[in-house]
Amino acid sequence: MHFCQKHSLLSTSKTNETPWLQLQLMRRLTWAVLLIGSVIASIGCSGYSPAEHRVDTNVAHDTLQRVLSQWQQGRSSEDCLAMQPPVIVQDMDWKSGTQLDAFEIVAPGEARDANYYCEVTLSLHSSDSPPRSKKVVYLVGTSPVLTVFRSAAP
Repeated sequence: MHFCQKHSLLSTSKTNETPWLQLQLMRRLTWAVLLIGSVIASIGCSGYSPAEHRVDTNVAHDTLQRVLSQWQQGRSSEDCLAMQPPVIVQDMDWKSGTQLDAFEIVAPGEARDANYYCEVTLSLHSSDSPPRSKKVVYLVGTSPVLTVFRSAAP
């Protein structure tokens, strides 16, 4: 007899508890499959429409300029939450205390579904490194809230 057969709940045994355990296990598996199936079905039928959350390129471009100006003026990324309307910002250089000396939006951004992709050249410096220039891509969202996230890939 294999170890798996000897210690499995589904193995056949002469005790009276095994059929009860098998039944309990099958009931739990059935409920788990039904629960997972209903969650997947509800996600697929949620009525989400990409058109409802399509990016507004004018608002996105303006938001990116305002956010980068905040950084250039020495404000924190959390200060953008106090802007009207509030903007959620994620940039690891900014968060780590790196200062923005200048920025240049390289070209008009590109709208792709819910985000506006925009390439920006940043002139940065920090206390522990010399000034440097860096090309990055920002993803800006305008619906349901304003967001500015720096892409992990250039």
